[in-house]
Amino acid sequence: SSFGLIFLMFLAGLEMDFTRIRQSFRNTVLIALTSILVPFFSGYFIASYLNINPLILGSIICTTSLGLILPISKELKHHKQLSMVLFCSVILIDILSIFILTFSLIYIRDDFNITFYYSIVLLLVLFILPVILSKTNIREKISKWIEAGNHFSIMVRFSFALLVILAAVSEELGFHSIVGAFTAGLIISEMAPQACQLEAKMESFGYGFFIPFFFIL
Repeated sequence: SSFGLIFLMFLAGLEMDFTRIRQSFRNTVLIALTSILVPFFSGYFIASYLNINPLILGSIICTTSLGLILPISKELKHHKQLSMVLFCSVILIDILSIFILTFSLIYIRDDFNITFYYSIVLLLVLFILPVILSKTNIREKISKWIEAGNHFSIMVRFSFALLVILAAVSEELGFHSIVGAFTAGLIISEMAPQACQLEAKMESFGYGFFIPFFFIL
């Protein structure tokens, strides 16, 4: 079940399109910030009446359900721009809400140390890496390598390995493993020359086995 959620976030990263994101960047950020700030501050002020820590309640209320939004965005086939804005904003909300929750827990425990700041820097580097890859010719090189021999299956195995490694690194840094899984998806989407074919293969495996366990349990 846990790996189903991780796999779902990996597929979300794999579907991201930086070109479309740049075209609708303003709308995406506006929707994401509104969807975070309004629920967060609502929960923050309600918490005093419920005798709950305001930071915890605010963090919980501002989270979203990627599992619900991902299938909906797939159905908006004739509204690709709307689908991408909706999809990207939800991803941004999920990632930011995890950061807010992590920060809140550390703040409540008064456990700030140098490791926390190193973790933030490392995660930012991981998110910047796909952007750097998109500006290089690594996709063309991998394409030639795949065409030179039957190496597509190796690319699939590499995707699984990167997914597991970055999910474990993210968990070790004190953040949820889905942050690393999403980053792995972003990296693969910028590296894979046959992104659609790879995405179809990974989706068939994920939705055929791991992800249903997540939804059921």
